Amino acid sequence: MSGSQGIVSVESRFGVTETLDRLAETVTRLGLHVFARIDHMAGAQDVGLLLRPTQLLIFGNPKGGTPLMQDRQIAGIDLPVKALAWEDELGKVWLSYNAAEWIAVRHGLGDASVAAVRGDCRRYGQGHRTGGRPGITPRPLVGDPLLAGMTPVIGKARDWQARNSRQKKSRLSPALP
Repeated sequence: MSGSQGIVSVESRFGVTETLDRLAETVTRLGLHVFARIDHMAGAQDVGLLLRPTQLLIFGNPKGGTPLMQDRQIAGIDLPVKALAWEDELGKVWLSYNAAEWIAVRHGLGDASVAAVRGDCRRYGQGHRTGGRPGITPRPLVGDPLLAGMTPVIGKARDWQARNSRQKKSRLSPALP
């Protein structure tokens, strides 16, 4: 997973389709809107190309995204939030998304944006931590429900913690520019 700045990738114990189904259910339950789901593998097949299973979910809520764009309108290039479920060459399934703090740094978002994102976390019942979930270490700006809602999406924490303990630091702590 190295070489992708600001991207958080977490291994899922489910297939690509089920991982995104679970994510869509989780974000909907948190009050977010699912705007689109794109099956990149199907698109590749339509033009006669091969691609391992890869699906993108686009979701968000104007209550969370609008304050970021009011701060720096160009932040809209990274909104709504996108999450990619994909299968690697070894058959492992990953859920990847841009870290909220990376987006904040990338666009030079100010305190008002940070407060808006943190406010959304409280409204969705997430707080600033992941409830002690092993293997996930949030940075100060934790605005995405993916981090806090990961267990229902990818499986029980203990199932994937053991598999990922050696690689979690590089995969779950994105490098900031």
